[in-house]
Amino acid sequence: MANGGIQVRRLGLSAAVLIGAMTGLSLPARAADILTKSPPQTAVSEAPSTVLWAGGDFKDDVEAETFGGIHALSGGLDHSGWLIRGDFTAAQFGFNTNPGSANGDLYRGDGSIGYQTFTNGWVASGYLGLGYEQYNFSPASAGNPSLHDQFGLMLTGRLATAGTTPYPVSLDGQYLTANNEFWLRARIGARFGAITVGPELIGLGNVAWDEVRFGGYVEYQFSRDWIVQGDLGYANGSSGDLFGHSGTGVYGGVGLVYLH
Repeated sequence: MANGGIQVRRLGLSAAVLIGAMTGLSLPARAADILTKSPPQTAVSEAPSTVLWAGGDFKDDVEAETFGGIHALSGGLDHSGWLIRGDFTAAQFGFNTNPGSANGDLYRGDGSIGYQTFTNGWVASGYLGLGYEQYNFSPASAGNPSLHDQFGLMLTGRLATAGTTPYPVSLDGQYLTANNEFWLRARIGARFGAITVGPELIGLGNVAWDEVRFGGYVEYQFSRDWIVQGDLGYANGSSGDLFGHSGTGVYGGVGLVYLH
């Protein structure tokens, strides 16, 4: 196969990894946005101790689903203490080869332990864990030699406003040593009763590509325990090589969060 054919294959795979990374990383952070809504004086017995999420993202010829959760070992998610977190993502994607086309699947799982602390109207948290990525292709020859099935260390961090501020701000990031995968997101929001809306700026990528996203998000808390969320925007892939073509276009996602 000529080099041009390999590059085209990488385009499709880049899109697939993009969706897998965003799906697996964005929903836990969105759930954390909700956890800081409760007033700091809420009693531990009244605070939720577990958050569960499920959702999906789309980008180009890719669709993905994610499931996961966070549990507070100290008994309350809106108080300082130790946390455990797990997440699983599955992505299905199609891409062009030279000649023809191919299909693939990405499976990604991770687990970690972390600690969060509240001070002066802000909440900060950090996690350390282990993640694994696996790719399957049809035909098998359509794989990307730059990306591998492997375990890696997972580092996750978050800084956000806490309490019932009408203008929430958050900065989230994660890095997985497997394939040097990274994700960063900044959000500023405005609350109108049960609805929160605002812009978001996202950077993500791995050893094969990188991308910047500009968009917005909306969150609606329709009961004490249930929240639905969504985001939509435009992705601008890296310039100067073919990898960027797969990362340019509309992105979006929806998620459902349960607090208990």
